[in-house]
Amino acid sequence: MTFFTDFQTRQDLNLLDRYSNKSVYAVFNSAKTAGASRLLEKMFNNPLTDYEAINLRSSIFKHFQEINIPFTIDAQAFSIAETYLEGGGVGILSSLVSTVRIATMKMVGVSEEYNLRVRQIQSTLKFCRQLNELVFHIISFMGENPVSKDLQNARDLLENHLKVIGFKSEKISFSKMVGYDRKFRVRMNQYLLDLVDLTHHLDLYIAVAGVSRTKGFSYALAQSADNNNLSIINCKNPLVKFAKGNNLEINRDKNVFFLTGANMAGKSTLMKSVGIAMYLAHMGFPVSADEMIFSVKDGLYTSINVSDNLAQGYSHYYAEVRRVKEVAEAVSASKKLFVIFDELFKGTNVKDAYDATLAVTEAFSKYKKCGFIISTHIIEVVEEFDNVGEHIQFFYLPTVMNGKIPTYTYNLTQGVSDDRHGMILIENEGILELLK
Repeated sequence: MTFFTDFQTRQDLNLLDRYSNKSVYAVFNSAKTAGASRLLEKMFNNPLTDYEAINLRSSIFKHFQEINIPFTIDAQAFSIAETYLEGGGVGILSSLVSTVRIATMKMVGVSEEYNLRVRQIQSTLKFCRQLNELVFHIISFMGENPVSKDLQNARDLLENHLKVIGFKSEKISFSKMVGYDRKFRVRMNQYLLDLVDLTHHLDLYIAVAGVSRTKGFSYALAQSADNNNLSIINCKNPLVKFAKGNNLEINRDKNVFFLTGANMAGKSTLMKSVGIAMYLAHMGFPVSADEMIFSVKDGLYTSINVSDNLAQGYSHYYAEVRRVKEVAEAVSASKKLFVIFDELFKGTNVKDAYDATLAVTEAFSKYKKCGFIISTHIIEVVEEFDNVGEHIQFFYLPTVMNGKIPTYTYNLTQGVSDDRHGMILIENEGILELLK
């Protein structure tokens, strides 16, 4: 089953920007091989919806984090070998003709292809030796683990069929070139490509485990989608240096987490922290929290940085309305979603924003299989929830005044904010003095 999300959510949470060092993808992209980076991107684009599959992947990363073995395969030699092997799958005659042709060209003074083929075979030999050593060390340290069968199969293939123990680095004669090329690109080609794929996975497992170890991340425990539970201890934003952690809990009885607080108090950062944690948890990746337990969802939607759309003639407010409609359609179709709305309806006047926030929050709260985090700057609306808000819990991020200077604790506190410091900031900046 596909995990539902969209471009807006990925943008809001800065999940997958391969060309930025400030994305969540970049946090984990420390792999040595290009194939592992592609595998990482594939996992980012395809979160899981089966709690057993999520917990299995998490357990693999956790095993590699515990043994702390480095990726010891030469990346340059591996890249050469990978390209060479991907050109395989040819027949015996084709392999022989190709080798004879480049040997003949070498005899007449054109040796580039011949030298390349020598490097390709030597690189493949080196890759096989190094992979065998890496697999041996992993098996020695890990014992029984979720990838034991794959590792044992790889070792059997390398030692008993490819016989890598006998591979040497001496100069390769023409007859040996013919033999190796036939073995690598004909008889054993698909097996070797499977080893290439295993290498990509090992590289990624080691890289992600290393990031988790260095940054002090943890592994979330996924539960059945039949529940609607989320419990996070000390959740932080992995993209914010020295981020403050907070605890948060959502369940069927209290499925709306209603957040208030002044501008700059940290509401958006907190909401992004939870959104990123939910997304990574569904990937089976480590999360920036001390502990996390969650019920698997069908999808994740956010509305944090919604902007107008001049091409389609949408104002900011209408773009917000359209976004809420998209989520409402998904929720009303019985999808189990986790939804984040930051500053609902900030693009319209206070009265309409008040009425719309009250009505939409009340309507969403009835969908007990979904979880919602909703923030607002219109704190007056909270008073109306006394009558309709049995499924709503209220938290705020406080502001502490140091004279006329607001400071922020970034600590979630139960209740509703009564902070009103907008005019103080205007006065502190001397705007009115400038206009006299």
